[in-house]
Amino acid sequence: MKKVFALIAIAAASLLLASCNGKKNADEEATEGQEMVEEGQDQLAAAQEEIAAQLVGVWTATMPVADSGKKATYTLTFKADNKFDLVEAQAETDASKLLNVTDADYTLDANKVVLGENGQLEFADGKLYVLNEDGTRATQDDVDYVYTKVVE
Repeated sequence: MKKVFALIAIAAASLLLASCNGKKNADEEATEGQEMVEEGQDQLAAAQEEIAAQLVGVWTATMPVADSGKKATYTLTFKADNKFDLVEAQAETDASKLLNVTDADYTLDANKVVLGENGQLEFADGKLYVLNEDGTRATQDDVDYVYTKVVE
């Protein structure tokens, strides 16, 4: 009986030592967690820099004009300094009534391009998809509103 009790005591002591040695203290866990957060932030920043570099240049889209039955061509030019120009062109329309934005600021939020008061776009598959106010892709008759980059 003493041998059984001694074996149980030794086994319990071994388990206790193993469990204490296997645990990290709170400071080590916090440090590892902070390192993971910083690594994720670095990866996000690198991805956004890559997107920003791909945006620079001229993009065009032809989209319907609300309630008119006409179509307009939009030319969106992204510059390296986080600025953009946006010009609307429609046949037989007074130029003063068309959209013409110059040197406005844009920001990146992951793969979303925010054009200030001029809406937001989603960068995916080398294209820019126009987004509705709720963040879904804008479509008409199952056709996406899409900007494509002009090859120079």
